[in-house]
Amino acid sequence: MQYEGEWVQGRKEGLGTHYYHNSESYSGQFVADIRHGFGRYFFNNGDVYAGEWVDDRRTGRGTFYHANGDIFVGEC
Repeated sequence: MQYEGEWVQGRKEGLGTHYYHNSESYSGQFVADIRHGFGRYFFNNGDVYAGEWVDDRRTGRGTFYHANGDIFVGEC
């Protein structure tokens, strides 16, 4: 795993991109080392989720772009 972005006291804090071992990635806001705020998660199958994260989970309003062209907009 690799992280590029802002750090505060040795933790991911602010904007950054986290690259996972399975070729997926998250680009967005971090608070205290976890995904929190607005961010985009890029799945290795081509799907993309763009929306709100709270305590490292997709929460609230977001848009899910499926690799086949389908788009879902709504609440998680």
